Amino acid sequence: MRTLIQDLIALAHDLESGPIPTEWLEASVEFPGEEVFEVLETAEARWRDVVMFYAHRQVGFGTRIGRVGLNSFYIKTEPVRTRQIAPARISPRGTPAGAYIVVPDPENAPLDYILLRGFGEGRGRGPILEVWHDDFGYYYLYKERRIYLPRSPWR
Repeated sequence: MRTLIQDLIALAHDLESGPIPTEWLEASVEFPGEEVFEVLETAEARWRDVVMFYAHRQVGFGTRIGRVGLNSFYIKTEPVRTRQIAPARISPRGTPAGAYIVVPDPENAPLDYILLRGFGEGRGRGPILEVWHDDFGYYYLYKERRIYLPRSPWR
């Protein structure tokens, strides 16, 4: 599940950072040397595109069709609203990464940021936000949401 969550966070970054690749709009996903993965038209519309984009992205990483098929089940399945097992011990918050960023437009371009390196840099361009790190990567908090960065803020 942790790998699937990381893959979906990365997928969201890919989709937000540029146009959707044309081949990702095909419901048939060809896995080299394996079967064709079909995103069914009968699938609920809100999940169909997520599964389709996820499958196309995973082909590029050499992921096997079986893993994509299994993960598509988890993507399309609504979570159970009541706790079924004991919770895993995870930190509710990450740890401070020791970096601050300026995000000029956190509402419309939350992944466009400037690493704050000194006094006065980035002033007046947007809010200055602390960068945190957890098991899924680097993020900042904005309006009680975690906004995951596509990479380390120092790159």
